[in-house]
Amino acid sequence: MTVTTNAWNTGLTASVTITNTGTTTINGWGAPAPGVSVTIGYQAGHTGNSPALPVFTLNGTGCTSS
Repeated sequence: MTVTTNAWNTGLTASVTITNTGTTTINGWGAPAPGVSVTIGYQAGHTGNSPALPVFTLNGTGCTSS
């Protein structure tokens, strides 16, 4: 998983890319097959700095971050 953010005063935009590095299709995310990536983007508001999450999961399975 790759996460890119662009933050300012009380807002941010982010792009999250999830790559299926496994050997089976990931169900529930547009069904990416092995080797396929899905990118989502969003805009959000915030009230201050937050530390990066130490662990990510997708459908209950641990992810690695790059």
